Amino acid sequence: MIAAFLLALCSLHLPQSLLAAGQLRQARDAFSLALSCSASDALLTASALTGLASAEQDLFLHNEAELHYRKALVLLESRAPDSPAHAEALNGLGSLYFQLHRLSLAESHTRRALAILTPNDAAKARMLSNLAVTLQAWGKLREAASAYAEALSLLENHKSPEAAFLFSNRGLLHAAERRPLEAIADLETALAIWRKSLPPNHPHLAFGEGNLARVLTLNARHAAAEPHWRDAVAIAEPAFGPDHRVTGSLYAAWAHTLRRLNRNNESKQAAARARRILNGHPPDPWLTHRADIRALTGGSR
Repeated sequence: MIAAFLLALCSLHLPQSLLAAGQLRQARDAFSLALSCSASDALLTASALTGLASAEQDLFLHNEAELHYRKALVLLESRAPDSPAHAEALNGLGSLYFQLHRLSLAESHTRRALAILTPNDAAKARMLSNLAVTLQAWGKLREAASAYAEALSLLENHKSPEAAFLFSNRGLLHAAERRPLEAIADLETALAIWRKSLPPNHPHLAFGEGNLARVLTLNARHAAAEPHWRDAVAIAEPAFGPDHRVTGSLYAAWAHTLRRLNRNNESKQAAARARRILNGHPPDPWLTHRADIRALTGGSR
């Protein structure tokens, strides 16, 4: 019985389930525990490191995430260079570099991931979506659109959380192309899928609400945007923490919309909350430069 208990602790099933459910801090702790007892198995160690990095990335612990992705890659490049696990680790590190606005590294790591043959169409779709958002950030909008189309063609179920990521990011591409109707339609589709398929406090919902609110705001639809900013804040506070920089950034955006609606008292309160949070954090490259896009990373997300 003790052996079975230890095996369960070292298994990646629990941390992967927590990560998929958006319980990021619990997932991080569970991956750390699995890592502590997987030293004798290099591939299990690499998978635990990739999962740990993914949870840290979602928590915006960028330095820790990069370290753990790199440790995973050292193991996988020597032990399993042609494996799906290697592709997932490259894809995860590529998405992290995208968040850090290090676009050349983001593109090169994602293309390396795509060069590894994988039998999993959903995994390839994730990698193509990461490539698309990077191309989009470069301003290569036609190439990004082509990558999104290929990614969607690989997914059998266009109502899955995987498809929601693609619709959300493609919606932001349409916004960059100044096609607001298509942008809003894709973002609403993504949000509807996530609302049906994810727990109500999942971090992806905060980004889905925020992405839609942002595009509505950019098109001067402030009354329509306001409830989405409000919902994004309500999800972010428990998902990331009340003093997390994501929560602060969403409060700041909500305050701006409230001000445009002449709801000045509420705007001042939200702005004050944003300042209290963000004053405690250094500037974040992703939130500064690309706060409108949530890149796909590895694992089940």
